[in-house]
Amino acid sequence: MQSTGERFHGLDCLRAVAMFLGIGLHAGLAYTLMRVPFWPVHDPDPSPLVDVLLLAVHDFRMQVFFVMAGFFGCLIAQRYGLIGMAKHRALRIGVPFGLCVLLVQPTLQALWLVGDPETLKFLGLEPPPAGVSKADLVWNHFATGAFLEYLAPFHLWFLYFLLAFFAAVTPLVRLGRTVADWRIVRAADAFAGRLVRSPWAVPAAAAGTVPLLWTMTEWFPDTPGGWLPKPQILGYYFAFFLFGWVLYRHRDGLPDFTRGWGAMLIVANVVVFPALLYATVEMKESDRKLDALTFPEKLALLSGGALYTWLMIAGLIGVFEHAFARPRGWVRYLADASYWCYVMSLTPIVALQLLLDPLPWPGLVKLAVVTVVTIAGLLATYELFVRYTLIGVLLHGRRVRAKPVDGDVVEQAHSAARS
Repeated sequence: MQSTGERFHGLDCLRAVAMFLGIGLHAGLAYTLMRVPFWPVHDPDPSPLVDVLLLAVHDFRMQVFFVMAGFFGCLIAQRYGLIGMAKHRALRIGVPFGLCVLLVQPTLQALWLVGDPETLKFLGLEPPPAGVSKADLVWNHFATGAFLEYLAPFHLWFLYFLLAFFAAVTPLVRLGRTVADWRIVRAADAFAGRLVRSPWAVPAAAAGTVPLLWTMTEWFPDTPGGWLPKPQILGYYFAFFLFGWVLYRHRDGLPDFTRGWGAMLIVANVVVFPALLYATVEMKESDRKLDALTFPEKLALLSGGALYTWLMIAGLIGVFEHAFARPRGWVRYLADASYWCYVMSLTPIVALQLLLDPLPWPGLVKLAVVTVVTIAGLLATYELFVRYTLIGVLLHGRRVRAKPVDGDVVEQAHSAARS
């Protein structure tokens, strides 16, 4: 069992990859064959390959992230106590969330106003009257203060959810410590540990996820909206957070939970996902909705979606723990940078999509340009304006660049555990 002072390099890297995948996912929303109704850019040269990739990523990315958030949340609670955890999460999550809602989300409102007017209704806005220019529309929106009414979590919903999850788990942990000596509590904790180590952990977790998916509109989780998320979406992601918390408590079972990670990734992407994709295409062609399926059909489809999610979670944890268990400077750097890159990414993504929209380039080429330019630009801003500044302290703790030693620049990190 690893001590709370040891860093889980592989899982830290996996969490960062989940953030960077989010940048690629949002960059691809303008280039899907099936139009994303709330997205302000719809490129005239879409690619079905983008639909396939985004569908796959959407069904495991944030689930992986919330498992990691629960895992590291439990680490922080054990290291600093509940009060220390609350302070740590308020600093690392609450403050960036509040600042980004106030400073970043208005830029997204402006970009939506100059994009496809049909998407404005998803922000609660009416399409502009005929004859009103885009410039006047944006000016009036901000000059009148109307933008304040439409401030919402938007792509920062995951931070909003995390604040709720840590608020919910604090009394649960306090209660758990009070009744820790009860026989039923010890038995439940021992059962959780055995389940993590069991070869049936992934199927059992998938089976437990199916009821949470039952009220969704598709076989994958719905996208959260504004300040009042649907209870089923909140509960769905909270389950992954709690699993991550339990996984840290029984972290010596990680090798058992991820055993056969290569086979799990192959089964997930060669067997399960193609079947889900086939079912999705069939439903679209026949114009059938999830609620219109028979009970066995719906159960099979949701079971497949849940199984794909958990196979990817266990498989990815396994491969990252195998490949990145040892510390690497560049991995640590990208892990630190991923938080900044993701929360700031949506503005340059949509701006670049709008800028490239008139060009007669293939959609896949535009997608590559948007993704690469966004990530490169944000990494540059991170290095120049974030990593060694107060913003960096806020996001991941203090980083101090030491003097060169034998021609190499040695960087010291003075920080608490990241999340």
